[in-house]
Amino acid sequence: MVDNNLTIIRFNKQFYTLYKKYLGKEITIGGCILDYSKDDQKQELKELYVKALQGETIKTELEIPIYNDKPVFFYLKYKPLRDNTGNVIGVFVSGFDITEKKIAQMALLQKQSEQELIYNTVNEIIFLIDVEEGNRFRFQSVNKSFLNSKGLQKEQVLNKYIEDVIPANSYPVVLENYQKALQTGQPVSWEESSQYPTGEKTGIVTITPILNDKGACLQLLGSVHDITALKISGDKLEKLNAKLKYQAMALAESNLELERFAYVASHDLQEPLRMVSSFLQLLEKKYKDQLDETGSKYIYYAVDGAGRMQKLILDLLEYSRVNTNDDATGDTNMNAVTKEILHIMESKIKELNAIVEVGPLPVLALTRRTQMFQLMQNLISNAFKYHGVNQLHISINAIEENNKWIISVKDNGIGFDEAFAEKVFIIFRRLHNKSEYSGTGIGLSICKKIIERYHGKIWVKSAPGKGSCFYFSISK
Repeated sequence: MVDNNLTIIRFNKQFYTLYKKYLGKEITIGGCILDYSKDDQKQELKELYVKALQGETIKTELEIPIYNDKPVFFYLKYKPLRDNTGNVIGVFVSGFDITEKKIAQMALLQKQSEQELIYNTVNEIIFLIDVEEGNRFRFQSVNKSFLNSKGLQKEQVLNKYIEDVIPANSYPVVLENYQKALQTGQPVSWEESSQYPTGEKTGIVTITPILNDKGACLQLLGSVHDITALKISGDKLEKLNAKLKYQAMALAESNLELERFAYVASHDLQEPLRMVSSFLQLLEKKYKDQLDETGSKYIYYAVDGAGRMQKLILDLLEYSRVNTNDDATGDTNMNAVTKEILHIMESKIKELNAIVEVGPLPVLALTRRTQMFQLMQNLISNAFKYHGVNQLHISINAIEENNKWIISVKDNGIGFDEAFAEKVFIIFRRLHNKSEYSGTGIGLSICKKIIERYHGKIWVKSAPGKGSCFYFSISK
């Protein structure tokens, strides 16, 4: 207690202990209370005492800024002290230490401030809805992204019912999903497109019920994840896929027509060609004795040309049949296929005194035997065709690599410059004059087309005078 002059009249033990603890001073009766206060707080305290002496009861919080490098807080009550006639004769002060409570409050405020910062800086639209009686929904809180997206101010949204804020065309769907979240107690999500000041936007709206300890839903937490850019990209991709699909169908149809044309043309050309060849042979046989050397040479050239034409037509037919082959797929034993090819070419092997070595070859799943036979026959025939002066040596092997087989046909023939390694697989592309080596330039093109049908790859390594090694890979 202090009198009108702020002289200390009386204090209890706790007051004495606190002053000594926090200010390092021993307080005595008869001294002025302001003398026991920190210099920077004397004026503030004096004003409190003056107000109390004027008859006003004051409640306040006081912070002593420094004590062991930490603030200390008190809750204080300044009450006028009156005599029997009601005159104010002093001030009665009571209070208690609220440091722990104050620090907890400050921590809570700090956390709330951080949450508020996050709430208002995220790009996601976030809002809190109060659920009122009769399942009416009122906006309790919204973040800045919500306001910015709709071009609204807080006062236009807070405490407003949802039907007053959201577009009329969206309201039925929104209401249905809000009610569903209330009934199930589970989050509800849906896709929604709305018109905003910046244009139409699409978002994923999620409503999560907030339940109290009794399981009742008093609030709904809402969020909107903007997927406009993703939606636009998806639409563009869908249109592009549709366009590519159309182009692929058109290309497939065009390829089919070309294959049919090649087949029909090749097939229909054979008959007149056979007639030309037959009549030339008959002409040569009947009038051989009447023809001079030049005439015989002309007939020879014509028959030879017709023969080459027939071979070209047959090869074109084989090339066109690769994609139209409708043989059943199954397991193809490449050992048996190779053995059969070598048996057919037995006379050629003897003629060239060739050495052919065949390592263990795999069984290829889901393949057409006729195509595998044609593939290996073309590669082995090439090894025989382009042999060198040395004894021909052919090696046929296979290696297993991850999920595929790699089969190779290697020879020690004339070889070629690896600069032409890609060109040898192009149809009609020949590296040698037809007078040196027969052929139409279609064989390796057929091999490439067959392998590509099985999503495999074919390639070659070669060098002039050192032979060639053809490889092809095919999935297990």
